[in-house]
Amino acid sequence: MPVLNPADKLWIAFQLTCAVTQIHEEKFYHGDIKTDNVVVTSWNWVLLTDFGPYKPTYLPSENLGDYQFFFTAETNEIDGCYLAPEKFVAPDFDFNSGTLEVKQAMDVFSLGCVLAELFLNGVYLFDLPKLQGYKNGKYDPIEVLRDIKPIGMRNIIIDMLQLNPLDRKAAKEYVQMMVSDAVPTFITQFAYYFMGALLHPELASSDKKVAMIYTHLDAIWRCCFNKQVPLIEQSINDIVFESIHCVPMKEIISNIRPKGLLYCIEYDNEVKILEENLLPRSNEMK
Repeated sequence: MPVLNPADKLWIAFQLTCAVTQIHEEKFYHGDIKTDNVVVTSWNWVLLTDFGPYKPTYLPSENLGDYQFFFTAETNEIDGCYLAPEKFVAPDFDFNSGTLEVKQAMDVFSLGCVLAELFLNGVYLFDLPKLQGYKNGKYDPIEVLRDIKPIGMRNIIIDMLQLNPLDRKAAKEYVQMMVSDAVPTFITQFAYYFMGALLHPELASSDKKVAMIYTHLDAIWRCCFNKQVPLIEQSINDIVFESIHCVPMKEIISNIRPKGLLYCIEYDNEVKILEENLLPRSNEMK
């Protein structure tokens, strides 16, 4: 597996938070968000899988049979634990309680665990003993979380991991925080919607995807160099169907040489692009 660079991590984190937001806006919840249930394609598009609304909302803290049955892998290895601490309750608790808001707050905590692991390069934040220690005030993950960069993303993850579920924000608020303080504009206002448009059934073939990219090279160029970023969320259908059949594949292939971008994202949220034989350019294709 290739090592994720800072840009990859921000791209994945933003997509995953948007996915949880979409679930919650449909008045639903996932129930078992963890790294094993996050699928990433070869082009780093994120899919959240294996929904678990049938799994118990609460688990008896004195009897871990249900936890092991529903939430652990069938291996002898020590597993990371991504469950919210309030999920573990005393035996006399009403196990049939739990509103949608409560369950969504649990999703947010689990999301924070996944994002922490992403930015800690695969080191999970909690196993079960550490999570129980966090619930009982005997373990504080803040020292581990200090290693997360950028600072804006670190603050978002810390907020997601609040011990009191009432102190956690809704998933959509974390998306807004990422837009304003953690993730570059070219991801939040352009790349996310543009890459999502490539999943449209009308663009199922690879040829149509390439034609789509070719048609919008000018916008992609401006976006990558932090120029004026087109706000395309509201006009996504127009972009999908805008002359995607007008450019012959032979013409596209003859104008594109195997070069590309090298870019990096600084931790102060400044985007710096290093041009390395960036082709094609618009004027070279005319």
